[in-house]
Parts: sequence; C-alpha cells; structure tokens
Amino acid sequence: MKILDRYTGALYASAFAIFLVAFLFLYLLIDLVGRVDDFIDLPIGNRLLFAVQYYLVRLPLFLTILLPMVTLFAAMFACHRLAKSNELLPMVSAGQSLRRVTAPFFAAGALVAAGGAALEEWVMPDLGTWIVRTENVLRRGNEDYNVFVSDASGNTYYFFKYQYSNFEAQRAFAALFGPDRKIERLITAERAVCETPPDAEHPGRGAWRFYDGVLIRYKPNLERDAGAPLPPEGYRLETDLDPVNLARGEKIGTTFLTLPQILQMIDDNPHTPLFPVRLHNRLAAPLAPLLLLLLGIPFVATTRRQNLFIGVGACLVISAGYYILQFLCLDGGVRGEISPALAGWMPPLLFGSIGFVLFFRWMKT
Repeated sequence: MKILDRYTGALYASAFAIFLVAFLFLYLLIDLVGRVDDFIDLPIGNRLLFAVQYYLVRLPLFLTILLPMVTLFAAMFACHRLAKSNELLPMVSAGQSLRRVTAPFFAAGALVAAGGAALEEWVMPDLGTWIVRTENVLRRGNEDYNVFVSDASGNTYYFFKYQYSNFEAQRAFAALFGPDRKIERLITAERAVCETPPDAEHPGRGAWRFYDGVLIRYKPNLERDAGAPLPPEGYRLETDLDPVNLARGEKIGTTFLTLPQILQMIDDNPHTPLFPVRLHNRLAAPLAPLLLLLLGIPFVATTRRQNLFIGVGACLVISAGYYILQFLCLDGGVRGEISPALAGWMPPLLFGSIGFVLFFRWMKT
C-alpha cells in the first residue's frame, strides 16, 4: 500500500466513522420521536430497557439502509478536505490520476458492499424473530407487517400491513388456484377487509372484500389477460381465512429471509411476485455504495472550500433519488406492474449507467 493510499484511506475512514455515528443517531432519534407514545403506553415495568433492546436488534437493519449513503458522504468530505487544503491539485500534477486518487474510496465502497450483503444474509435472518417479537410487544398485537399466509384451499395472500382491530389489510395481494393447482386469478388491491369471518357453524364460509386494485385472470395454458379494475363496491372473495389468527405465528418477514429461503419460496409460490422481487433486490442491493460513489464523486470532488454545502446538497439529492427510485420499483414489482427483474435492477442499471458516463468524463477533465 502506497503512502497516498494510506493517507487518503485514513482521511476517508475518519469521515466514514463520523458520518456513520451521526446518521445512526439522527435515524434513531427520528424513529424514537415517532414511537415515543407507544413506548410510554407499554404495560410493562422497565420501558427503558425494552426500548434499548428494541433498537439494538434493529441496528443491523438500520446499517443496511444507511451504509450506502454514508459511503457517499464520507467520500464527499474527504474530497472537500483534499481540495480545501490544496492537496488534490498537487497530487494530480505529480502524475497521479483522479482515478488513482479516489481508488481507496472505491475499495472502501467494495468493503461496505460486502459487509451489507453479509448483514442481509447471515445477521438479519437470525435477528428477524426478535425484531418481530419486539414489534408485536410495542404494537400490543394490534398490527402486523409483511403477512404471507395460505387458506385451506391453498390460495396464498400477502398483506403489507394488517390491523387486527378492524380486520383490514393495506396493499393486499391474493393468488387463487384451481383444483389442479394451476393459478386462475390474481388480485392486487390497495385495501382488503374481512366482512364475514368464518365461525364455528360455517368454518369455511368467510368472505373478504378487495378494493382499489386489479383482477387478472389466467387461461389453462397460464396465459394472463390484461387485467380488469376491481368494482367500486369491491371484489368479494369467499375463503376460510381467519382474520383473528391470520398472522399470529405464521407471518413471514420477507426482509429477513436468506437467499436459499427466498429461492424455496419462489419454488413454492411461483406466481407470487413478492419473492422474485425480493431475490433480485437482494442481489442488486450490495451494489448501491459503489454506484452512489460513481455518480456522486464527479459532483463532490469538484466542490471548492466555500461550496461544502453544495457537496452536501448533491449527496442528499443523489442518495434520496436512489432510495426513492428503489422504493417505487420494488412497490411496482410487488404489485405486478413491472417485472421482478426490472424492479430489482432498474435503480442499479440507471444510476450505474449515468455514473459511469459522468465518472469517466470527469477523469478526462
């Protein structure tokens, strides 16, 4: 390792540590402010101890969200320090290319990408149970997220959010199969409500109603139609799905599955877009730190000493743009509006293409 690498690497590492601590503190503070009433109303003795446990088990989850952004902000700060102290120009004048000067930043980005992938694959699945348990305690069993269940007929249902108090689900999805286990109908809806729960006398005759969505029908050869909007009064579906015990003990937190588990869920539920979307996102997500560096360094490395806030603003815009596009693509993929592969890979492909063009153009300046 050359002296230049050690110097710029140490500068980057110190900036990375500062931004990581700062963003973690800010993220935790914002989350705590939004949940403080729930913590205060908990019917338990040591609320402070529970709050500490609640956030400790979520620390790896927060890291997977924040690490790509921290990687970019650390590079911005390191480049600004080099420019402010008039060190960047002498390095280039001495024969060091801009690519060589920023190489330690990309090496650090690769390490962050590997660390994020390791957290997703080996840490988060083990903590998933504790995250679900602490969330249930905080919500006192009134809400559940990422519910994936089946009824007695083998039909599968996914609810992003489910409320036990009124038997209502948000962002609902249902795959309905025929006797031969071939898919017949696919429902995506903004809302689903259990209007007739099954009872002891009629255990298999409950009914759910789906609102604001699309009904897709399949032919015997599995060819699907274009889809028809659900009627204004909702689409009524008879099922024995019990709204009281819908997700208790059955919920699958799709965020916390390992790759083999995701592949198994795809095999078991080939017509459910949720798991293919999760697979492609899992494969593409580790690239985020490197892609943000590619796109961001041409902006932040040219900031002068008086333009630090411009660099910060550029980092915020780039990071926010990536996360917003990722959210929209994943949401569209789960709804079936775009293909799972496109949902997972569109943000990396778009930001990567723009980043490569800008980065190599910047190196020639």
